Amino acid sequence: MEKRERLQALDGLRAVFGMGIVIYHAGSAFGAPFSGALGPVYQYGGYFGNYFFFLLSGFLANYQKVETGEGPFWGSLRKRLRRVYPVYALSNLAMMVFETGALSLGRTCATFLMVSTGGVFPTPYNFPGWFLCVLLLCGLVHEALRRLPDRRLCLALCALLALGGAALEGLDGSVPLLSRVCGEGYLNYFLGVLLAEWLRRPGGPGRRFFWVVPGGLGALGVLLGAEGLPGDFRWWITAFCAGLIPAVLGNRRLERWLSLPGLTDLGRCGLSLLLWHIPLCRLWVRTAGRVLVPSVSFGLYLTAVVVAALLSRRYLEEGLRRLGRA
Repeated sequence: MEKRERLQALDGLRAVFGMGIVIYHAGSAFGAPFSGALGPVYQYGGYFGNYFFFLLSGFLANYQKVETGEGPFWGSLRKRLRRVYPVYALSNLAMMVFETGALSLGRTCATFLMVSTGGVFPTPYNFPGWFLCVLLLCGLVHEALRRLPDRRLCLALCALLALGGAALEGLDGSVPLLSRVCGEGYLNYFLGVLLAEWLRRPGGPGRRFFWVVPGGLGALGVLLGAEGLPGDFRWWITAFCAGLIPAVLGNRRLERWLSLPGLTDLGRCGLSLLLWHIPLCRLWVRTAGRVLVPSVSFGLYLTAVVVAALLSRRYLEEGLRRLGRA
């Protein structure tokens, strides 16, 4: 029961950060309504969302694999691709229909081969899809490290990848597999791996301890603002999200709030939420967005995104996966 509740709480966090990404990407298309309340989300929601999802993916890849006895990597990868790729491919096809410029053969190949990881590999037509391409790369590297006979060496290399990712973020280069977006993935994914390893150790810090991290950083961010924080503010976001995951798992009251059925249902639709909100935004702005007041249009658009994500989860992610098993 405890493990299931923790997973439900993480689903709730997925919903919160997923909607943050939606608002971050789509707000400008509607004139940034409710900017007083949503101003920080318009400015930083995409950073928080991407970093959180990379961290959570690395955390669960290490934490769940040991506790639930998940099967071999390649079987798990095929299972995941059966769920991910149809939605990824269809959403990119939808964006190709809306593309205003000329279609590119190189970009098309990079998109549908899922190698859009920055550098010489162009971003997918459906821009948020870059996240899945980098996440797949991180998963492949992580699995290669798992196969090392010395676990301490594996963890040391995970730490090195996290530090290297932080350096790549700062350098902002365009070398294949060493671009800024890859650095963003390496830093956060492998930090999540290390976080799961730390929490599993007997006698490690209680999860309540981690409230010091998001609480303290949140207070600093409010007092100083992003510009007042020393160093790269993206590293502060990483630290905040890294502290938030175990902090939530150690707070029963917050677990209950984040485990509300509607919220967890939306969290499980995180993939569809990520991949369909930009195509839907393009369609919405060209149709209903022309006749509605921006604030009303934005509210209705967010409702439509949630409905589309729920339907996509049911009929595309789960439906096509069941069809593939038949």
